[in-house]
Amino acid sequence: PVGLKSANELGLHDMSGNIAEWCWTPAITGARQIRGGAWLGSTVDCEIAHRSFAGASEKHDYLGFRYARNLVDPTELADQKTAELALGFATAKALPDATANTPYSAKIELQGGKAPYALTLKTGSTLPLGLVFSEGTIRGTPKTAGTFQIAFSATDSAQPVKNSAARVFTLHVAPYGLSIGSEPTSINAKYNEPLSVSFTPTGGAEPYRWSLVGNIPRALRLDPRSGELSGKPLNPGITSLTIRLRDSKGFEALRVVPLSVAVEPLEISPEPADAPAAVAGMMFVWNIGIAGGIPPYTLKPAPDSNLPKGLSAWVTGTTGKLAGKPAAPGAYSITLEVSDSRGEKTTRQVSLTVAPYDLAISPESIGSLTGKFKDALELPLTATG
Repeated sequence: PVGLKSANELGLHDMSGNIAEWCWTPAITGARQIRGGAWLGSTVDCEIAHRSFAGASEKHDYLGFRYARNLVDPTELADQKTAELALGFATAKALPDATANTPYSAKIELQGGKAPYALTLKTGSTLPLGLVFSEGTIRGTPKTAGTFQIAFSATDSAQPVKNSAARVFTLHVAPYGLSIGSEPTSINAKYNEPLSVSFTPTGGAEPYRWSLVGNIPRALRLDPRSGELSGKPLNPGITSLTIRLRDSKGFEALRVVPLSVAVEPLEISPEPADAPAAVAGMMFVWNIGIAGGIPPYTLKPAPDSNLPKGLSAWVTGTTGKLAGKPAAPGAYSITLEVSDSRGEKTTRQVSLTVAPYDLAISPESIGSLTGKFKDALELPLTATG
């Protein structure tokens, strides 16, 4: 049927998509170029800019030629030199991938035909936001991720008739992708003990800047350059840290990491383990080591404990003392009780033996002494206790 399809931009019917046109323009090995497509081709194949080739002797129901009036003097057309290769694109249809918010550059190169070339974006084709096309190169910083189809048309400098070519390129723009590595998934720490955990950046542009967002646990610090979290945590329990990463372009990534700070159980450790020798009425000191819990600590004898009169218990820092002058000798069983700032308690049973204060002269009895007038008299005496 003639004239039933829509007209082209010039108002002409049946100019493409009916049969492909066998042209006089040389192709490879003596064949001629075929322009456009036919009734059995795809939409892209039916574009006027589409090119293929066929030999002069080939006959097909989708192939024909068009009578047309010469636009130039036939003698000039005969003098036009034939290019070794038809004008075409050397750049592959799939352009190098780009990343959003990252500088990008891709050159569109031509081959064949006669240089210099004229290369332009086809009407209606647009580049992703942030990219421009100039001097044969797509360049800029794409702002939007996605897959884009970009159509170009080209002509060469052949005379009197210029050769032309067209191609649709595909450009994939990946998301920017700044993120914080997945490790560690959580942080397990101990109260007031050294902690060191490092975070790693992914994507983005160096240099990076690390920081903590919101409430920062006491005694912890996140190094702004290396991303190392260090210190001795002083907030027991389970909480969350919000880690922020910022790159040189000003983009940010956040990650929430659970933090668990465990408190070691209270422990009493006398130093030495067995009580030093104690004598009634003499100064006595016994160091009592304390670990775990959360300072400050208190140390005292349990209510039912048998503490010798004259002794008392107290704490300085993490070391307790049981000290004083025991008043009476004897064997004592003492229950020491330690509590921390949370009210947690622990006890330990210790034994203490207080010896009597034993001062004596030996020998205890000497009976009578016998000596001679003006002669030396000697009696050896020994003190004990």
